[in-house]
Amino acid sequence: MNPAIFAPPDAAGEAGGSLVGLDRDQLAAALAALGEPHFRARQLWQWIYHHGVTDFAAMSNLSKALRAALAARHDLARLEIVQ
Repeated sequence: MNPAIFAPPDAAGEAGGSLVGLDRDQLAAALAALGEPHFRARQLWQWIYHHGVTDFAAMSNLSKALRAALAARHDLARLEIVQ
């Protein structure tokens, strides 16, 4: 039996990608690219790592416009097992 190999989600950058796995500074940079203030990184961090949300629509303390912008540019992909 072969051990499972994990493929990390794409790193978020200017081109987008998953926000999962980023530290607060990286989240702040992704949000700054959308014109958002630094404190939004703490909110996003809590939704991703404390609440474990997998959909931007569940982030009720973020505006609908910001949730839509995040969903258009990024995702919340988790690790997936590949063989």
